[in-house]
Amino acid sequence: MARKIFGYYEDETSISIGDSDSRILQIGSNELVCLIKNASTGKITAFESYDWEKKTGNISVEFNEIKQLSGIFSGYCKTTICYFNCEQTTLIPQINYSTAAAADYLDLLYGESPESIVKVHFANNLAIAFRLEQNLHRALNELFPLYQPLPVYASLLKDPAHIVEKNSETITLQLYGYQFILMAMKGTALQMIQTFAYAHSEDIVYHLLNTVKQLDFSQDATSLTVSGRIDKDSPLHLQLKGLFNQVLMDELPADTILNQAPDHPAHYFTPYNKLLL
Repeated sequence: MARKIFGYYEDETSISIGDSDSRILQIGSNELVCLIKNASTGKITAFESYDWEKKTGNISVEFNEIKQLSGIFSGYCKTTICYFNCEQTTLIPQINYSTAAAADYLDLLYGESPESIVKVHFANNLAIAFRLEQNLHRALNELFPLYQPLPVYASLLKDPAHIVEKNSETITLQLYGYQFILMAMKGTALQMIQTFAYAHSEDIVYHLLNTVKQLDFSQDATSLTVSGRIDKDSPLHLQLKGLFNQVLMDELPADTILNQAPDHPAHYFTPYNKLLL
């Protein structure tokens, strides 16, 4: 079952997709986002968000529901890219990568999954291997032949905001409805990046503090950057400010239509704006 949460459009009266524009999806465990990237400006011209429960077991049914609700989920686009926010993802040094090694790493970490296929993306001398449900892949391929599957980590690793001082300790949190991504850097060196499921804010704090401990980071010196589904006056944000000396909101650039969204703060959309990188 799919439910539209909101949609924002550059032109509310005439939603159009140019022949050279790109359709970008992000799919998580219970969330689907669809946006259009303008080929000339590189900016978002339309954005839609859906709660996506996948109760029927037939993903094509949910996709058909979304098509009925959406002005941008179907129709011709030169390019369709789908980013997957998968908990079952692992990073392998590219020098050690092979097709068999990627499957073996995922089996070792998460157990065997005969109903999934393994996809791999290469970035920053790393192979990012992630599992994709076969029925989801088939349904997407029927709608968008030759679509490009990518891990959502690819957009984070391309973000120039992470080019920082050599010995600095930085942690990035991107919060979604039922998942969050935690990325830790020491200078320009990636220490870890992982997607976690959560039910309560305590889950987020637990994984965050556990990461700080494992990496021997200092809560006083670490810069924590937060975006996504968090309110500045929420108990979680106040708790984070009490745990870390430097807590920053990763705000949107001023020239995006999502900055004009009346019902949500700008940092709510920052994780999706990074998909344009």
